[in-house]
Amino acid sequence: MCTIFFAIGMPKNPLLILANRDEFYARPTQISQFWEESPQLLAGKDLKGGGTWLGVTTTGKYAFVTNYREAGGEQEQKKTRGKLVKDYLLNSDTPADYMQQVWREKDLYHAFNLVVGDQEQCLYFSNRVDQIQTLSHGVYGLSNRELNSDWPKVQDGMVDFKELLEKHSPDKSEPWFSMMQKHRIYPDEVLPNTGVGIEAERVLSSLFVKTPVYGTRAITLTWLDQQAHMHWMEKQRRSDKHWELATYSFPLVQT
Repeated sequence: MCTIFFAIGMPKNPLLILANRDEFYARPTQISQFWEESPQLLAGKDLKGGGTWLGVTTTGKYAFVTNYREAGGEQEQKKTRGKLVKDYLLNSDTPADYMQQVWREKDLYHAFNLVVGDQEQCLYFSNRVDQIQTLSHGVYGLSNRELNSDWPKVQDGMVDFKELLEKHSPDKSEPWFSMMQKHRIYPDEVLPNTGVGIEAERVLSSLFVKTPVYGTRAITLTWLDQQAHMHWMEKQRRSDKHWELATYSFPLVQT
């Protein structure tokens, strides 16, 4: 599970992504870095599945994926969803061409939301919505249902995200990270019913998730500035009191 807010085509920053990655603490993970075997790719790595949940490239491509929450349905073995992000970032396909391929292979994966883009185009697809959408300039929120769902943490988060876009530069990272560390359990009457039970709905209703075995593992802030420089800051949780920080900044490579 994850929650991601992103803005495309804004005057000061053509791209800005702010994301929480929620995962089991025991799942082995590599903090974001340029991959040794693919030096154009900057991303964290799921060391179990080999993919990633969010990444960018030196040429300006970006992609991220979230699970689509529903009861059951993940008993059989299918491809890791992190492969959807990795494969797009490592090939030369346009967003549109890649999404067509994903649409043809959508049943090979458990339920997912996927966003892929470059400096020209941004597309969204879910194998539970089954429609490829071209996203116009604007602000979006994505968690574990459809894009811009009516979940309280998505709607409230979009309000906070828009306020940050208006008042704060992303190079001053603390307000952005603080937003994503909000821990608020919403009242039962506003929670969705996704079939996982009310206790799970309560825990997962918070933007920042905390349980003894599962929760928010990483917060990532990445943006493209007007000089075509990509910036990346990630805090990865090592314990309740310790976070590891990774920061990168680089000019995009023209292709």
